[in-house]
Amino acid sequence: GADDRTVFRTVVLPLILPYIVSGYAFAFVLSLNEYIVAYMTVGFTMETLPIKIFNALRYGYTPTMASVTILFVTTAAVIFILVARFGDLPKLLGAMSSDGK
Repeated sequence: GADDRTVFRTVVLPLILPYIVSGYAFAFVLSLNEYIVAYMTVGFTMETLPIKIFNALRYGYTPTMASVTILFVTTAAVIFILVARFGDLPKLLGAMSSDGK
């Protein structure tokens, strides 16, 4: 008999919290890997986006970096929302065959 907010806060959120935290950790590790790959391939002769973002962490943020970050987060959120809304996730992951069995 609880409302939706109470069910989400007391049941759903504790169940998905470990997955959210591990997703953030995985994304962080992948972003560090992106910096290392960019640094090893081009060095500092050319400033790629991962190197520019890492340098912004050391020397201070600029409005350009903030806008690029908002653009990336918004793009990822829109893609996830579209997949969740219109995509058949079990079929995309290969859990179901095309005939629905």
